[in-house]
Amino acid sequence: MPDPVGEEDGHATPAPAPEGGEELRLVRTLLERSRAWSTCRTHEELLARAARDVAEVLQVDAGYFVYRPPADGDGPFEVLAPWGRLAGRLPELSERANRQAATVASPLRYLSERWLTCSEVPPNVRRDWEAWGIAQGGSWPIVAEGRRVGALVVRRRRVPARDDAPLLSLCALQLSLLLELQELRRQAEAQGERDELTGLLNRRGLARRLPALRETAERTRTSLLLSVVDVDGLKRVNDASGHPEGDRLLREIGRALHRYAQDDGLVARIGGDEFVVVRRVAAGEEPRTRARLDRLLARAGRGWRATAGHAAFGPDGADWDAVYAAADARLYARRRRRP
Repeated sequence: MPDPVGEEDGHATPAPAPEGGEELRLVRTLLERSRAWSTCRTHEELLARAARDVAEVLQVDAGYFVYRPPADGDGPFEVLAPWGRLAGRLPELSERANRQAATVASPLRYLSERWLTCSEVPPNVRRDWEAWGIAQGGSWPIVAEGRRVGALVVRRRRVPARDDAPLLSLCALQLSLLLELQELRRQAEAQGERDELTGLLNRRGLARRLPALRETAERTRTSLLLSVVDVDGLKRVNDASGHPEGDRLLREIGRALHRYAQDDGLVARIGGDEFVVVRRVAAGEEPRTRARLDRLLARAGRGWRATAGHAAFGPDGADWDAVYAAADARLYARRRRRP
């Protein structure tokens, strides 16, 4: 996208080519630093680490990143990891970037991809640069899934003897590759945490999200109710009507449990006919919450029926294993009592 203080597209007369030895040294240094970039788990961490290295290795006085994850579609751009003179201007930079993006079609098309001097930018930009003591500025695209999703935007107070624009291009290319790999990894992890049939969490996905839900419950002083749900007679359905009918039944139950949990809980399918629901419950509301789920599951005559056993973190145990065991035992006790 255009720099929030503006840049014009075009092609400047290149500066003298850098000496081969020095350029090679910088390339090697950047590639060595970028090995550490590949260990970052989030784009925020990745861009923050890259910002430090660009500033140090290439002696860039100020800069930041503009980025919109591919999954966010037409959502707002993030301004990340500003450094130097721009470090304290994150709200202003973010507001300018998104205001400009709202008024320009395909804003990332207008990146300079080279260093610009004060004489090459519009008058309003020149005034800002001169006030800040900026002699050079430029922006380089970050690409993912074949399209531009962000930019590396940089500023310098002095024009160096050699043109290192190709090294900025190298940095942007490395970041593009790593950001795309991060997104692919995120997608693979998300797929590995979902039950293929129902789209609900699987056991792994539930285990990864449960600690955050417990922290939320502690912070909001709500209790955490765990319900183990078993489908009644799934084998009979499969034998009598075939597995496609059994699969339809499981998907329907999964949708019903998802609606029940809404935004204050987690739902997972952790076995062939077994689901788990974990919900935050206000003080004194546990009996009503349990009864509501039991009514939902008592749907004999409408195609399916299921049974639940309930237990709470705290009264019934401090960890997953203890609370799950208590809920599971209560489920089978209820089944034994059923006529």
